[in-house]
Amino acid sequence: MLEKISYVVIYVTNMDRSIEFYTKKLGCEIVFESPEFTHLSISGHETKIGLHSTGGEYSGQRISTEVTFEVSSAREIQKQLEERGVEFFRDAVIIAPNTWIANFRDPDNNNLSITSSK
Repeated sequence: MLEKISYVVIYVTNMDRSIEFYTKKLGCEIVFESPEFTHLSISGHETKIGLHSTGGEYSGQRISTEVTFEVSSAREIQKQLEERGVEFFRDAVIIAPNTWIANFRDPDNNNLSITSSK
């Protein structure tokens, strides 16, 4: 049966631009890199992000897909990411008891969010 999520695939139109966004702005680390597919890791965690090149044919905004990153404090990490140039379309808000969330998009318009208990 299923045991864990190995990686999440995010479709991108420009691999270099996306690698820069996910490494420089979000702090991910490159595990494997090629023009078609790049694996990224989040320090200390097993789940990977797979950037998959579409050759420029697809540009984001799949409503059914969103990657949510757990952080220590959504409000504080939002400030840090904004200082790195990440633009949020929804500031950190409480969506359930002890659950904060803030939403932003990557360069291909894919929905991303950060969440925390404080």
